[in-house]
Amino acid sequence: MRSSMWVLFSLFLAPLLFSSSLKAQEKEEPAAFKEEPAAFYVVAEYDETRDPAADLQVAVERAQKEGKRILIQVGGEWCGWCKLLHGFIHDHSSVSEIIHAEYLMMKVNWSRENHNEAFLGQFPEIRGYPHIFVLEKDGSFLHSQNTGDLEEGRSYNEGILIEFLKEWAGSTRSFSPRLEGTSQ
Repeated sequence: MRSSMWVLFSLFLAPLLFSSSLKAQEKEEPAAFKEEPAAFYVVAEYDETRDPAADLQVAVERAQKEGKRILIQVGGEWCGWCKLLHGFIHDHSSVSEIIHAEYLMMKVNWSRENHNEAFLGQFPEIRGYPHIFVLEKDGSFLHSQNTGDLEEGRSYNEGILIEFLKEWAGSTRSFSPRLEGTSQ
C-alpha cells in the first residue's frame, strides 16, 4: 500500500508541486534582472516610435531646472558600439558620476526604419554610431562628438571619455574622479 501511494505521489503530485514552484520562480526572476535606467536619462532606450523633438523639450525643461547640459546619444538597438557605450557608462562609476552631476542624457534612434531626419538635420552630419551631441541647457548646440575618438581597442578609453565630459561640463565644479582600477 505504501509503495502504491509513493508511486501515485511521484507520478501526479510531485510534478504539480514542482511546476508551481518553477512558475513562482519565473514570476520573481524578471524583476531581479530588470535594470532601472540611471536618473540622468530623459530617454534611456533607442525607440524608433519616439518623437525626439518632444523628448528634447522635456530634456530642456529639466536641464534648466537642474542646471545641466544635455547629451544626445544617437544610435540604435542594431549598433554594437552603442550597446558597448551604454554598458561602459554604467560599469564605470567615474564616468557615470560626471554624467549624473553635469548632464541629462537622451537617446535618439537612427535605424533603417527611422532616420529621424527632421530632428537630426539641425545638427552636423553624423559619420558613425553612436554619436554624441552636447547641448546647452536651453537646447542650443555646443559640440558634435565622434565616439570613435573615445575608443581604445574594442572598448572605450575611460580617461579620454572623462576628459571629454569634463571639457563640456557646464558647471565650475572641479572633478577628480578615480579611474576604475587605479588607486589615485
